[in-house]
Amino acid sequence: MKFLRIKYQLKHWLTLGFILMLCALSQAKGEDSIATKFDRANKYYQQQDYENAIKSYEEILKADRISAAIYFNLGNAYYKTGNIAKSVLNYERAHKLAPDDEDIDFNLKLAALKVVDKIEPIPMVFYKQWINSMALALRMDVWSKIFVALIWLTVFLFAAFVVAATSGRKKAFFIVGLIFLILALSTFYFTSVQDNLVNHDEHAIIMTASSYVKSSPDEKGNDQFILHEGTKVEVLDEFSDWKKIKIANGTVGWIKSKDIEII
Repeated sequence: MKFLRIKYQLKHWLTLGFILMLCALSQAKGEDSIATKFDRANKYYQQQDYENAIKSYEEILKADRISAAIYFNLGNAYYKTGNIAKSVLNYERAHKLAPDDEDIDFNLKLAALKVVDKIEPIPMVFYKQWINSMALALRMDVWSKIFVALIWLTVFLFAAFVVAATSGRKKAFFIVGLIFLILALSTFYFTSVQDNLVNHDEHAIIMTASSYVKSSPDEKGNDQFILHEGTKVEVLDEFSDWKKIKIANGTVGWIKSKDIEII
């Protein structure tokens, strides 16, 4: 009986190991397939076969292999075909994933030159601009690690304050602990600001040649102004088949949902 039990366990572990090995090989094969598709798409692009390059890049994206590099290359391919709306959309998506990439920023500005609408943005209040710049200076995971480290230092300093023997040391530990607490709360605030800017601040690109923005979410609403393909808008709300948008100068209106695509 003891032998049979050991044999059963051995068979069980061998089976499990075989299944895991097959899964690993399958995943590796999938990775090779994605890498092959990416290389093929790049070759199509180099050969100026932009339509096939676009198809290959989009196949990779449909497989949930999202990256700034793929969006960037897809934006380049669309730009070469003259599809400004799609090129701006994909550059914006790449920029969202890699906001510090200079190549993405340059090509995005280059594509924006071909957009018909030239809207002067409302100047941002200087302190809001400073806060946003600080929030985006580091990645969210880095801000989180700094926050945790500062919290632990704060706890240590206040613990030292409690056990300090003299009033002078107590005062020093309390002041330094308070400073670290303020720094910790600041990093938490910058993390929340970045999360809001990246994940909750929804923007879209106008995808049709031209689209009228209405005063209300229905066809009978008054035409307020017209927007053209490639223009970036902020999405504020939605109702039925309409979305409430705001453009860079602060003007608000309603547009058909099918006329825009979320970044």
